[in-house]
Amino acid sequence: MTDRVLDQVFVSRRHDRDVNGDGAGDLVVVAGDGYLYYYPNNINVDPQRTPFHDAAWKSPNPSWGAVKQISATDISADGVADLMVVAGDGYLYYYPNNINVDPQRTPFHDAAWKSPNPSWRNARLG
Repeated sequence: MTDRVLDQVFVSRRHDRDVNGDGAGDLVVVAGDGYLYYYPNNINVDPQRTPFHDAAWKSPNPSWGAVKQISATDISADGVADLMVVAGDGYLYYYPNNINVDPQRTPFHDAAWKSPNPSWRNARLG
């Protein structure tokens, strides 16, 4: 992704930011092209201990460009990080991580929940 401008990068070494369940904090990126990208942390399996290589997943649509904030944490208590998203419309959305149940190991599909009103525009997710 050297040719893309990254608008937002969300990364942590905390285990609750582990998208694939391997115990290492992964990287979730909203790029300048409006797509959401997931980069697994390969530090434990790469001989040079380089954490992030190529994206393992890219959202099917460039609908993430208006996202204001993302928090990756294990909301569903299944051992992998889900996403809480404050979108440009002010609503809070919950995206469960489906990586353990999806045959293609696709982490995030559609939002499973949307807040009842758009009062999240100025909230800070942490």
